[in-house]
Amino acid sequence: MGRESFVNFGCMIITSHFLLLCLHLFNQTASLDDETADMFKRELLSRIRMLEIIQLALLSIGVIIFILCLIIWCVLTRKDSISNQAKFA
Repeated sequence: MGRESFVNFGCMIITSHFLLLCLHLFNQTASLDDETADMFKRELLSRIRMLEIIQLALLSIGVIIFILCLIIWCVLTRKDSISNQAKFA
């Protein structure tokens, strides 16, 4: 085995081969053709649109449930007040 140099980062000692491998991995660049870029863009935007639709649907369902509960509460409290008025009249 050849002589390796070490780099000391605080408590970590990293060999120069590992450091060069990391630098090589982080220095990667990629190029896409327009067709592939459009495909990625379509897929990403379609998922974002789907999440927006799900968000609106859940919000709408919550508002509908809230309004129904409010209507039911109003009807029940009105019945109670009418029955209480009839008892005391």
